[in-house]
Amino acid sequence: MPGREHVAEMLSGAGYGNAKTLHQLAFCYRDGADVIQDWHEAAHLFRLETNEGDARAQFSLALCYHLGDGVEPNIREAMRLLRLAADQGHNRAQLWLAKCFDWGEGVEKDMHEAARLFQLAADQGNDDAQYELAVCYATGNGVEHDMHEATRLYRLAADQGNEFAQFNLGWCYHHGNGVQRDVREAVRLYRLAAEQGNDNAQVNLGVCYKNGYGVQKDEHEAVRLYRLAALRKNAGAQFNLALCYLDGEGVDENKLEAERLLRMAANQEHHRAALDAQSVLDVLQTRDQ
Repeated sequence: MPGREHVAEMLSGAGYGNAKTLHQLAFCYRDGADVIQDWHEAAHLFRLETNEGDARAQFSLALCYHLGDGVEPNIREAMRLLRLAADQGHNRAQLWLAKCFDWGEGVEKDMHEAARLFQLAADQGNDDAQYELAVCYATGNGVEHDMHEATRLYRLAADQGNEFAQFNLGWCYHHGNGVQRDVREAVRLYRLAAEQGNDNAQVNLGVCYKNGYGVQKDEHEAVRLYRLAALRKNAGAQFNLALCYLDGEGVDENKLEAERLLRMAANQEHHRAALDAQSVLDVLQTRDQ
């Protein structure tokens, strides 16, 4: 990041017509780095670069229009700029545009086009695109269903530290989906994702510790992991932690805390754990009558 003296030099006009200088200065204004943050000035500078055909600036200005940062929100202009940058091979623009086609935001939903763009960005090593394309292959959305290709792409992204790919690949190894079943490898991948704060990985790693799957059984570690995920409002974690409190496994038995956690899980609609939690609550209430 440029220091104050470098920013002052750029502001004085030295090299002001230089694309690299403009780009650095735009990011200084965007991030408030050594200058007062000014999204309007950042957008203005991105626009100057865009007029010169700079793909990085086209992408940055597209995000400004998409999110309404420094300019009035304009999804059509955002899409136009994303296309310009994507056509020049800017992998983050390809990824963002692919997600727009995936969500049907600013364009008509088109998973085939989304998958094509994910592929272009994935081929450049973009780990988010590798993950998204893997999901497409795993679900057969926009491409032919192919779990072997899905796991190959998950692995590429996981090796770059992508927590979602690490979790999904861990799940594949846990269940032998697209790869030979290997619970120890699943535990390793769950742990990598869990250490990055992935709550689903924390839950699955907790299940492994609770039952001794691919790791030495440790109910206290399971409770610790469930608690981390429960703090992130993960219904599965809330449900599993509640059962630990009910049975006194890895933690002192505490029916009141169990019921509190079950209610939290039950209140999360559209989650399987919510139904399980409500079922347990109904049983407990029947016993108390």
